[in-house]
Amino acid sequence: MFLTLSNASESACICSRTLSVCCCRRVCQSCNEKIEAACPLCRLPPAENDAEQLARLRCHVENEVPEAISFLGEAYRNGDFGLVKSDKKAAKIYRRAVELGNVKAIVNLGFLYETGSGVKLDEKKAERLFRMAADRGDATAQYNSGLLLYSEEKFEEAFRYYALAANQGDTDAEYDLGCCYMDGKCTEVDLGKARYWFERAAAKGHEDAIKSLALLDARV
Repeated sequence: MFLTLSNASESACICSRTLSVCCCRRVCQSCNEKIEAACPLCRLPPAENDAEQLARLRCHVENEVPEAISFLGEAYRNGDFGLVKSDKKAAKIYRRAVELGNVKAIVNLGFLYETGSGVKLDEKKAERLFRMAADRGDATAQYNSGLLLYSEEKFEEAFRYYALAANQGDTDAEYDLGCCYMDGKCTEVDLGKARYWFERAAAKGHEDAIKSLALLDARV
């Protein structure tokens, strides 16, 4: 009933904020989608093309701005701004952002080590990176730490990380926490709490949570 590792770039955005490359500051997603003229934070007009956007980003990278470095790593992973996709380059860039304490880079580098993308496969290193980011409050890392601990049958620790992520609104964690309460695997069975967490995940369209609610209804 438990899911595979959740990728930060694929999971639902909890904070709904995106990086504005021009000033390297965060702006809410809804505002970012409405930007047609100047940036509301720095008043710089939008870049005319990918090359200009990339040049702006590289200026911040040269100034050692952690978020910009991490964002450049993502650009190489995704092939954004006309860049050729390269997990190897992304990993190298993420390492610098990690040295500067960027939590998102810690998580993304963890994914690369977990999958062996651009680096030598190293699940232990991935786990250490996820735990590092989890202990700094990152919900995706908390959830993935829970998954790894669960796979190692460290159920009490896994439950703690699921709960931390679920309380921050991570949908997959909400579902898995519901599973814990329904199956009694990591904690005592509590169908009321199971229903609560399944309902939270189901409200956001989580299909397995919707199915689990049907299973609970069948028990009544």
